Amino acid sequence: MTTPQKRLDDLRAELAELKTSAAEVERPLLPLPDVAPRCDALLSHLAAMGVGSLGVAALASRASFTGPLIQTPRGNLGPVSHEDLAHLHNSVVGLLVALHPSQFRELLDAALDRAYAAQPPGLPLEARATELARLAARGRELEIEEERLIRAAEAEGIALERRADASPEIVLARHLGDLLPSPAPRKRA
Repeated sequence: MTTPQKRLDDLRAELAELKTSAAEVERPLLPLPDVAPRCDALLSHLAAMGVGSLGVAALASRASFTGPLIQTPRGNLGPVSHEDLAHLHNSVVGLLVALHPSQFRELLDAALDRAYAAQPPGLPLEARATELARLAARGRELEIEEERLIRAAEAEGIALERRADASPEIVLARHLGDLLPSPAPRKRA
């Protein structure tokens, strides 16, 4: 015969396994094929920012051109601020990306290869969300079963400790059955 403590220990072991599984699913790196479009978008953005900083509109304007060739947020008045330097840095990087996109893509790919060698990727975003929801639902079921077991043991005069991280919603619920999702309606044949 299994004791309430043994059943509780088994439930808690399964809860711990679920938390480990959730941590695996929550790995921060996306699968590499999902990252490629982001790399392309980043390089396009940087190139557009660099070319946009050239002040081409000023070159084509009917007014006389006085410079500077690379525009800063405040123009060319007064001392150069940290904001101006950051903008200039981003402009130069953007121009380099616009001039040498394949070399920058190679740099990004090499950096990604190093990152993925150090840590394997997680699931794609959609699959990740689905799996995390499944694990959370199963964890909730186990926590409700754990609380049922504790309450049944208490009714028999057996004191079982609650986990410090037990869900207050479940521990304080009057009727544990109210916490379970309603069963899906059966389809008629």
